[in-house]
Parts: sequence; C-alpha cells; structure tokens
Amino acid sequence: MDWRVVALPMKKLTIIIIVQLICFYSLCFSSTVGARFGVRAGINRCILNPGNRSGTGFHVGINIGLDIPPNFAIDIAPQIKLSKYYAPFWPGTDYEYTNLFIPIVASVKSLSATSFSPYLGIGGAVNVQLNGKMINEPYESWDKIEDLEQDFYFVAIGGIEARLARFRISPELSFNYNLTDSYPHFEDQSVSNYDLSLTIGFSYAL
Repeated sequence: MDWRVVALPMKKLTIIIIVQLICFYSLCFSSTVGARFGVRAGINRCILNPGNRSGTGFHVGINIGLDIPPNFAIDIAPQIKLSKYYAPFWPGTDYEYTNLFIPIVASVKSLSATSFSPYLGIGGAVNVQLNGKMINEPYESWDKIEDLEQDFYFVAIGGIEARLARFRISPELSFNYNLTDSYPHFEDQSVSNYDLSLTIGFSYAL
C-alpha cells in the first residue's frame, strides 16, 4: 500500500477538523451560544450489498456541541467505530473494519417547556478505515485488508435530549449512507453501504 496516497486525505481531514474547532471556539465567545462537551457510545447495524452482508458492531467517542438560540445546534462527534459485514450463507467471506468516523450535524430542537426536547438533524461524515480483515469460513482463517478506504457519508439523526441542570442525556438514532463507497473486492459492481446506529450521549453544558 502506498502510504503517500493515504497521507493526502489524512492531511485534508486534519485541516477540516482544525478549522471546525477554530470556528467552535470562536463561537463560544458569543454570549448567545452555549457549548457542550461529552461522551457517547452505542451499537450499529451495518449492511453491505452486493452479497447482502450485515453485522452488528459498536462505536464510542466524544461529542462537541454548540447550542444556538432559539432552537438550533451543531455537533461534531469523532468516534471509533467497528463495522461488521457477515455473509448470509455458510461457507462465506466476512469483512470487519475499525474506522475513525467523524460526523458533523446541524439539528433543530423543539421549543419544549419541559426537560425533554426532541430533535432532528442532517449532516455529513468522514469515515477513515484504520484497519480491516477478511475472514474465510469455514476454516476461520483471516487476511489483513490492505486497500483501505476514506469515504464520505450522508447522516440523518433523530433523538431526544433530556436536561437536568447542566447535564444532558441524549438517546439518538442515526442513518448513515456511504456516498463514495468503492470497495476493491466488489470491483465493477454497484455497491450499497449504510448503517443504522443507536447511540446514548452524556454531556455537560458550559
């Protein structure tokens, strides 16, 4: 694998993250904008076609959020994400990836007078495959995947934010669709790759 090819997307990703953090901290100085910091974790159900491969993985990471009155929010949530794609029939070939998944989402919250605020949001995400393996059944042998991808996702979310003083608890469901998928083991085929993720976030409002 030519690491010079991988280095360029990684440099672009680093620049994007730095710019987002600069914008975040500059907005924090405005008295009308509130900031949140927290952690999040959950499970995901990944689906990959052709082959109707699917599997359940997990993800864990941090969340940096801005609350913009009256009812808008922007969140960036870098996370480590395990994606699994298992063949529906035996014997078969399974795929597992460890990813750096970085969604940036803008959402609208309800103007609820209670401590619970439903919200909906859309955005995008960068997904960098850190490593992967191909598992061959029935022999349970596996090979390291060398051709790793850097993809862009469309993200749609829905959830409920529960507030207790400055603490926030947010159960959330997200749909993530890969817009640039080009898995090398499915060359010359149309590839559909998406996942549904259930996440619980815990954060503290500054």
